[in-house]
Amino acid sequence: MKNLSLFLRGLIQAIIAVAYIVLVVSIMSQKQKWVGPNPEVITGTLMLLLFVVSATVMALVVFGTPVIWYIDGKKKEAIRLVLYTIGSLAGILIIAFIFAGFLF
Repeated sequence: MKNLSLFLRGLIQAIIAVAYIVLVVSIMSQKQKWVGPNPEVITGTLMLLLFVVSATVMALVVFGTPVIWYIDGKKKEAIRLVLYTIGSLAGILIIAFIFAGFLF
């Protein structure tokens, strides 16, 4: 990924983030099969743990490279990469809303 443009890096990071989100939603939709009618304490604990792990993974995907670049003195590139990643995520969200409108 060294020779990729900042926009393409941001787009790839956004696609990785969306893929991870789809994975987490898939896991959450299967919760009833895996956990069953367990007490709310177990379900709440599992959901909170999933949230913490997901927040950590998403922070690494979106901010990992920019933080390293910022520390290395590449401040403009780091900020642009974060903006491209967030912009790509917003674009994917808009496209998803459009397709969801056609599907439902």
